Amino acid sequence: MTLRAFARILIAMSFFLSGLAETLSATGFVIEVSPRANWDTDIHTLALGGVVQMSAAAMIVFGHKTHWALAALIAYLALGSIFGILPRFFTPDAGGSPIASLLSNMAIIGGLLHWFHLERDAHRPPE
Repeated sequence: MTLRAFARILIAMSFFLSGLAETLSATGFVIEVSPRANWDTDIHTLALGGVVQMSAAAMIVFGHKTHWALAALIAYLALGSIFGILPRFFTPDAGGSPIASLLSNMAIIGGLLHWFHLERDAHRPPE
């Protein structure tokens, strides 16, 4: 097994387990990004985060449409950061450290963007 294949499996496994935990526990994307939890409105959001993560992880493992899977994960993390973490900066009684969560999401997004760039270049025809 090459290092590239091992890295793909390891990254996909982390996203798959995260998505599975969000789907089974019903606490993931719904609680973090729910407008009711952050902005006190009665609008509910759908729990699509787990499904997105698990399907993107499967696509990464099998190497099928990897750039689409990476784009979905980047969008998921960016939206989760904007709607789930940024409102906690303005809530004084929010638990945890929102700056640590935001910085870790930014680091993961940076790694995924680099991988996305490498995948795009791999599929580009030589000049």
